[in-house]
Amino acid sequence: MINQIHIQDLEILTKKFTSVKIQAEEALFNLNNIENEINTVFSKIKEDAYFQSIENKYDLTKSKDVEKFLDVSRETLRRFRNNKQFIENTHYFIKNEKIIYVPERIIEFKKNYVKNSKKVKVNMKKLSTFNKLNQKFNRKAA
Repeated sequence: MINQIHIQDLEILTKKFTSVKIQAEEALFNLNNIENEINTVFSKIKEDAYFQSIENKYDLTKSKDVEKFLDVSRETLRRFRNNKQFIENTHYFIKNEKIIYVPERIIEFKKNYVKNSKKVKVNMKKLSTFNKLNQKFNRKAA
């Protein structure tokens, strides 16, 4: 009889422990969700602060400020439009024959834009002469 009471107590304790364990797991899951939401909100606040600082410095709807922001010339902006790096109705739109840029798209573009370094043109005649001299030097050195 005493053993049966102890077994019943153990069964009750096991059920309570299982219930508490499930509640703890649910609470941990909820905490993880809350943490993810907080991180998302924090990222959005940082992004908004970045946009606000840019908006205070540049009016990215206008060509001159877009040029300054991207550190490019007016000709380069024109090339971006002609080469479809800037897509009409995405990066800019035309209203009353004026180009109006979309600030969010310009900022997004800048994140991915890397200015090309100047390409070096190689004079093939000079290169072949250099290669011949290099071969002669290597033969003499060996």
